[in-house]
Amino acid sequence: RMNTNDIIIASRNVDTDDELSLFVSTFPEKSDAEIVAVLAAWLSNGLTGENYALHTIVDEIMQGNPSHYVENYVPYMNFGDVASNQCFFRMFSYGNLDALIQAIKRAKSQYGGVQEAFEAVMTKKKRIKHVHEAFAVLFGGGTMFPTRKNNSTFYRYNLLYYWLTFKLKIWTLCPFDDVALLPCNDKVFTEAFKRGLTKRKWKSTLVNVEALTNTARSIFGENFSDFFKLYDVLFFSND
Repeated sequence: RMNTNDIIIASRNVDTDDELSLFVSTFPEKSDAEIVAVLAAWLSNGLTGENYALHTIVDEIMQGNPSHYVENYVPYMNFGDVASNQCFFRMFSYGNLDALIQAIKRAKSQYGGVQEAFEAVMTKKKRIKHVHEAFAVLFGGGTMFPTRKNNSTFYRYNLLYYWLTFKLKIWTLCPFDDVALLPCNDKVFTEAFKRGLTKRKWKSTLVNVEALTNTARSIFGENFSDFFKLYDVLFFSND
């Protein structure tokens, strides 16, 4: 069982490098990096080959220029004769990829960028409780990203916010950390139980995500996004 001090010490020494976020960090322009982050989070289902699929989209389809590609994207036309229901990667079809690129393009054209679109939804939409709901408004539906009504932990949306704000700092001065949640998947809940943070292994539910986030805030404090350090300790554990 780890006590609070053990977890804080572990958070200072954990190696948080992973292929997807490392690739995102290679794009110096914010307009490119946030698009690649959205694509990386979209693919993050714990499946072998995610990094290859991300490179296929960004390097081959988008020719290494994500922002330019999205701004000039013509729905369905960019994939030539490929059928929309043809598999792109695992459960993702070319139709899903088309819908996601269209959603990103709408965010850029209507608001000027993904961050601007996200902040507009967070500010203007009623009954937004957590940041994943704003991402669901922007990207949910035919993309294979979940909608707000899904029975889900919204892991990929929370992972996206973690990357954009805490880990890669693509977004700065984003004032919504107080309503952000830990990215929680089965591994995170398993590691939380192994370290004595929960009395049993919790099921992957949104209520349990909220509870583990509250635990993280009690350990690391309410300031800014430091509570994400608990995700680093749990997800990147090699025990």
